[in-house]
Amino acid sequence: MSADNAGSLSGSRQGNVVNLVLPKAKVSAGEWVSVFVFPGATTKGWVQVDDANSVSIDISTFESGSYELAVADRDNSLLGWAKLEITSASFDPRSPAQAQLLTFPEDDSSTSMGLSTNDMLLGGAGGLLVIGAGSLLVAAHSGMPLRVPHASRRPRIPRRR
Repeated sequence: MSADNAGSLSGSRQGNVVNLVLPKAKVSAGEWVSVFVFPGATTKGWVQVDDANSVSIDISTFESGSYELAVADRDNSLLGWAKLEITSASFDPRSPAQAQLLTFPEDDSSTSMGLSTNDMLLGGAGGLLVIGAGSLLVAAHSGMPLRVPHASRRPRIPRRR
């Protein structure tokens, strides 16, 4: 996620609930969107956009740290994202300094061109798929049976009564 794909997402926080206002040009009231939390790429599930063109998520289970909240439409296209900073794991709604929603990404954020953990896992899974398909083709070309032949059954002879 970078400044280029942040979208025009804005938001606010009230207690343990973050309210994300979505761009009207991309989504309208009544539509369903999915909110993802990074790091971890966990999802808060499908949420219906309300009349104010916003969605709300509960952050009461979040540990202290830096998070990115990404919102995707039903086609899994990114609508926008925002940063969330939580400075205390035990959140007190009377102390607004403990959680801050940053709606615009910082310009000095690291834009690493390296591979993330998910990229490496996806590459490894793709490699295993290619190796498996290649092994299957080699086995089929060599005449090796691809399945175990079934033991022949003896024909049943009806008994006389």
